[in-house]
Amino acid sequence: AMDMAIDKAKTHGFGICGTNNTSTSTGALGYYAQKIAEEGLIALVFAVSPEFVAPNGAIEPIFGTNPVGVGIPTAGKPVVLDMATSAYSFFGLLEARTAGKKIPLGVAIDSTGAVTDDPNAAIDGGAIVGFDGGYKSSNLALVVELLAGPLVGAAVTDKMASKNWGNLVVAIDPKLLGQGEFERRAKIVTDRVKAAKRQPDVNEILLPGERGDGVAARARAAGVIDVESNLWAGLQDLASQWRGGGESVSAMSAPAPAPRKKKSREEWSMATKLVHPAAHVHDPFDSTNPPLYQTATFGQPSATENGPYDYTRSGNPTRDLLEKEMAALENADRAFAFSSGMSALMCVTRLVKCGERIVTGDDIYGGTSRLLAQVVPKVGIEVVNVD
Repeated sequence: AMDMAIDKAKTHGFGICGTNNTSTSTGALGYYAQKIAEEGLIALVFAVSPEFVAPNGAIEPIFGTNPVGVGIPTAGKPVVLDMATSAYSFFGLLEARTAGKKIPLGVAIDSTGAVTDDPNAAIDGGAIVGFDGGYKSSNLALVVELLAGPLVGAAVTDKMASKNWGNLVVAIDPKLLGQGEFERRAKIVTDRVKAAKRQPDVNEILLPGERGDGVAARARAAGVIDVESNLWAGLQDLASQWRGGGESVSAMSAPAPAPRKKKSREEWSMATKLVHPAAHVHDPFDSTNPPLYQTATFGQPSATENGPYDYTRSGNPTRDLLEKEMAALENADRAFAFSSGMSALMCVTRLVKCGERIVTGDDIYGGTSRLLAQVVPKVGIEVVNVD
């Protein structure tokens, strides 16, 4: 979605793209906002999650934590805002419960609406509140809920059960408003903010994202990140189950993974890989998404010449896209898909070398029988029919 919004904004000055049917955390929206800003575009990113946050005046969770990501390019570093509209993250509640720690007062309520510092009370029947505990954060959460919910076709009720959470990405080229010097002038604003007179106990005025950038830089320099001890123990336990043993791993001296052993057939399992081929196929009907053409005749340039597609059996955009996706899945240069069994069989026979043998049943008929009985033997391939 981010890449599509960037492409559209670079082409048209404005790009908008939504996603739905996602059921896991989008992660830090600042990542996407920064990537867009690094392309010289303004980013607005919104995400909706299940019912964790109560609207102002309510005790029932309706909103997600509904974060907002904004990225603004400048002549210096991009300004990147990444903030939830809630006072606390849901994963913060889970981390506190795992660690057996209390949460700050004022960030959550229990099932009766009373303020609580117990993460269990907040998770089991309670709710998180807005970042200011009032109407401003609640109104902002509502705006995100509407933009990244019904606008993108995501669930508007029972979001956890439906596993249909939404995201919205907007990219804007400042030149769309004739602002060719936007980045230079934007840096003047951020420089003024950084240079503003400070209060006596303030060492530095930070722009959005600078505190997190500092934490990340220190972690990279140290080569380690802090992991809560109970969470680390749970990860060790889970890892030991996959390793088939009960050994623990030191957080500071985790050994390099052992070379993989070839699995037996009993240990095989399904692996899923999602691919988005960079290449696109031309669709003569200009559909929004590549459709599945089961039967179609495509318009041709003239009565005497054929374009890339004349009929579904001899070529269509659906098959071209499938071939590109299959090649990407298999890390291959090219893949082939066939819309008829005879075409597939003909290709298979081309893989058999002269002097080799094809064994087939004795009840084949029609074109398959003629292909194997009359055509294939002419190139030195033996065909044996068996019962």
